[in-house]
Amino acid sequence: MEFHLINNNGQNCVGNTRFREVRNSLAKHMGKGRTDFIACFPVGRCTPSLWGAMATNISRWSRFVPFSLRTQVSVPADHSRSEPGAIRQCARDISNEQQSCHNHRGTGGLGYQDARGLVEAGVNVALWYYGSSQAESLAKSLEKDFRIKSKAYKCSVQSFDESPQVQAATNAVVHDFGRLDVMIANAGIPSKAGGLDGKLEDWHKVVDIGFNGAYYCARVAGEIFRKQDSGNMTFTASMSGHAANVPQQQACYNAGKAGVIHLAKSLAVKWADFASVNCVSPGYVDTPISGDFSFEMKEAWYSLTSLRRDADPRELKAVYLYLASDASTYTTGSDIVVDGGYTCR
Repeated sequence: MEFHLINNNGQNCVGNTRFREVRNSLAKHMGKGRTDFIACFPVGRCTPSLWGAMATNISRWSRFVPFSLRTQVSVPADHSRSEPGAIRQCARDISNEQQSCHNHRGTGGLGYQDARGLVEAGVNVALWYYGSSQAESLAKSLEKDFRIKSKAYKCSVQSFDESPQVQAATNAVVHDFGRLDVMIANAGIPSKAGGLDGKLEDWHKVVDIGFNGAYYCARVAGEIFRKQDSGNMTFTASMSGHAANVPQQQACYNAGKAGVIHLAKSLAVKWADFASVNCVSPGYVDTPISGDFSFEMKEAWYSLTSLRRDADPRELKAVYLYLASDASTYTTGSDIVVDGGYTCR
């Protein structure tokens, strides 16, 4: 196994015996005396591929400490679903089995960053978009920078029968990449829908994209996972599925995300024989979408968030990487909340 870490004066944060053993092993590959990395994901059974994928490069900012996963991992040719600590295999091409991941709505701030986190670990990604003007260039940039395969596909998830784009786009991904191992459903739109004065068409649009669209993605991916007897489905839900946010009024969005969380749990039970299903519930994240909200509203958000800020999209990359890897083989039906402490109150 070969792996290489890019180090920028990080720091050791774990001092247990097992960590020192892994650190010394990695130091031999990086050069004598080189221990300037941070490994922040201790597990019972540690393998170089896991530590390589989860080793992080730290740079300090004034308000917080963001991280970036910067690894190149060469995975052995045969890893089963039951073997923890390995990035799942999929197809760079048919002869070189390496992981292939489809990321729906992968061109926005959060969607792009969780896709990039997988790419930095050597995973091939297909990005779905609907209205983004940057999708094609982002996919090409990922290919060039990380020497993986990446391609963008335009697709609307709002309807399944009248406009069967979800099925067609998934078929195209399987044709182009050889197989599908991971599906990440990110779609969702903010809206005030759900109030007494709101329009019903706004309610239907929020539900069709954020909840029904998530199910449509899972439905087509699940058929593939069942046939190949392996797969990984990850939904992006929201802390809004756990709490009624204020001061904005978004009953429909909240209800839809709560539905996504329970959909993930329900499918995890149904698909237990062939695939894992989980979801991630982010809090407020600094993305172009949140830029439409006023300064006063954001200050109200921060006052209710324990960390008193929103998240940088890069702070969620490791969560999606964990769920996509074989480090999570015993994780299914879980909802991982990353909200800066908002729902602790």
